[in-house]
Amino acid sequence: MDIGKNKSRVVHTHSHSTTILDIDKLKKYSDLAHDVAQGKRNALEKMRSRQIIAYNERLFRADAETINVVQTFKAHAKEFYMLDVNDNPCHITNPDEFLKLLIERNQESLNDYQQLFEDIKKKGSIRNV
Repeated sequence: MDIGKNKSRVVHTHSHSTTILDIDKLKKYSDLAHDVAQGKRNALEKMRSRQIIAYNERLFRADAETINVVQTFKAHAKEFYMLDVNDNPCHITNPDEFLKLLIERNQESLNDYQQLFEDIKKKGSIRNV
């Protein structure tokens, strides 16, 4: 395998093929990949922060884990205690209302994330390089 350099391109020679890679295109692709990854991280962080809800003077995350815990506890008791995001106990006296709030916020935040994700996918298309 031979690798030769010529100003703005790299020539890669292998026994079966020769590939010419434009350095500028590689840089653009690398920058785009970084921007897409950063955009996704930012969108996920925004979604997670939007999932925080206040209930009975406590903070909870409206994620799948919390929703599943509430559904499980609700199936076995009319009222129960659970820990909030700061590990403080909270008395859940109306599990139906709490579960409804959790699911609504979860779906709102996921819908927002889905829209941001689609925008990121469009931006990150290899055709844009």
